[in-house]
Amino acid sequence: MKRTKLYLLVASVVFCGCVFCYGEDVPEGYYFEPGTVNSTMTISQELAMKRKNGTSEGEYDDKSFHFPEREIKRGYKLAETGKYKEALVIFHKNIQHDEELMKQDKYTLGDIYYIMGYCYGKLGNKANLEKYFKKSLEVWPECQTPLYELGLFYKQEGRIDDAIEIWERLLKINGAHDLALYEMGLIYEQRGLLSQAQDYFKTAAQLGNPDAEKKVDGSDWKIRSN
Repeated sequence: MKRTKLYLLVASVVFCGCVFCYGEDVPEGYYFEPGTVNSTMTISQELAMKRKNGTSEGEYDDKSFHFPEREIKRGYKLAETGKYKEALVIFHKNIQHDEELMKQDKYTLGDIYYIMGYCYGKLGNKANLEKYFKKSLEVWPECQTPLYELGLFYKQEGRIDDAIEIWERLLKINGAHDLALYEMGLIYEQRGLLSQAQDYFKTAAQLGNPDAEKKVDGSDWKIRSN
C-alpha cells in the first residue's frame, strides 16, 4: 500500500519562549506514519456525520459544556499543516476539565484525543500515541479512524495479535473497511495461512482496494501459488 514519506522530527523545540514538554522524549530512530494521507480530515468527516445524526436525536441540544469551536479548529489546522507541537499546546489547554464534564461533548472529545495521538505519533512518541488513541476509543468506541490506525501502530511494533484484535473490532463495526481487510489479509499471508488471506483480499478487492486486487488477480506469487 502506498504511504506518504516518513518524517523524523527532533525530540524537543522551543515554543513561545519555553521548552515544549508534554510526554516523553522522542525515541531515536522511531517513525510512525498513519494509514491515511490526511487523517485529521478523515476523522473530521466522521465527526461531522455523527454530529448530524446526533442532532436529529436531540443528543446535542441540552449540553452545558462545549469545546470552543474556533480554538479547536485552529488546533486541527496546525496538525494538518505539520505543526504538531503547537497543536498539542492548544489541545492540552482545552482538555483541562473534568473528563465527565467534557464527555457532554463526547464526539469532539474523542476527536481531540485522536488528533493528539496522531500528533504524538508524528513526533515519535509511542507511549502517548497509544494512550490518546485508546482514550479516543474510550470516549467514542465505534470511531473507525483511531481503530484502524491503532492497528497499524500495533503491526509496526510487532504486536500482531493486538493488531488482529483491534481490526476485528473495526470490522465488526464496518465490514466494508477495505484497508483493514487488506491488512488482515497481509497478516494471514505472512503467517502462511493463504486460504484465509485470500478471503480477506477477495473481499477488499470487491470493495475496490487496488492492492488487494493485485493479490487476487494472480500478480502476487504467494496467492498465485495457493
